[in-house]
Amino acid sequence: MQTVGIIGGSGFIGSYVTRKFLENGFQVRVSATDLANEDKYRHLRDFSGAEHLETVPLNTLDSAAL
Repeated sequence: MQTVGIIGGSGFIGSYVTRKFLENGFQVRVSATDLANEDKYRHLRDFSGAEHLETVPLNTLDSAAL
């Protein structure tokens, strides 16, 4: 299974992209700036294939982390 990382994967367009990758059998890692704000990412768990979804912390201002 291939893995893809998506920055902004819970936003309006990012959610669509996340859903498409999950539907096509990818392991998906969506970056999160605040993991404590579960409401922002909860809708991703409703997608088909969400068992292959991982939400990971990422500070997008840290170029080394990117």
